Amino acid sequence: MQAYCAELSHFDYHKVIKSSSSNIESTLTQSLLPDIVDFRKRHGFYVCNGSQVSKQQTATIRTNCLDCLDRTNSVQSFFGLQVKLSVLVSHVRKVAPGIFKSSSVC
Repeated sequence: MQAYCAELSHFDYHKVIKSSSSNIESTLTQSLLPDIVDFRKRHGFYVCNGSQVSKQQTATIRTNCLDCLDRTNSVQSFFGLQVKLSVLVSHVRKVAPGIFKSSSVC
């Protein structure tokens, strides 16, 4: 039997948003983007072309909030959009090399 390890990134949404003078997207980007980039680099994402699998994702992200579904949805949507951007940029780089010089997401 293989042992699995769960990683935890504690993020207090209410505290961060309450203390921030900027908008929510900017605050989430500053607070969570480094974790997302690190996760994507270590665990990848699933890519297939028909039945040909070229990449596999080795972990998942789980979010929860003890008292508010809206905050959970906000953070989960942010994760999803950032990962989707990574996948899109990866695909574009594959079909049109050189189009992106650098990216903080990918």
